[in-house]
Amino acid sequence: MATTVQSAQNGSSWRRHALGVIAIAFLVAAFVQGYRLGFAAMQESVSASICLRVGLVLGAAWLAHPQLRQIGQKYPPWMIAATGFGMLVLLVQPKAFRLLLPVLVLLVALHYVSRFFKPRKR
Repeated sequence: MATTVQSAQNGSSWRRHALGVIAIAFLVAAFVQGYRLGFAAMQESVSASICLRVGLVLGAAWLAHPQLRQIGQKYPPWMIAATGFGMLVLLVQPKAFRLLLPVLVLLVALHYVSRFFKPRKR
């Protein structure tokens, strides 16, 4: 039992380390391009802006990796995907909030109510 927990943690750690290394690589690339072009002209460089933004987002994901794993273990994948899809729709079409919120609440409520109808483990 201890080896499976330990191997799960080790499998997770290399992913987190890889995420951190990739984030640092993007941030270094943004810094190098900014230094080469001049930091004032960095805003006009598409590749430097992309490297900076991707590096910051990956750095934030690196920091949040343990919490994201806990969320992934606590909630079913369909609920995480539905919430992500709902946020994406909300970003694209904010007026859809009136329709989207009741649908998401209904899905979550059905998920928790369905627990009562599953057969008990013996």
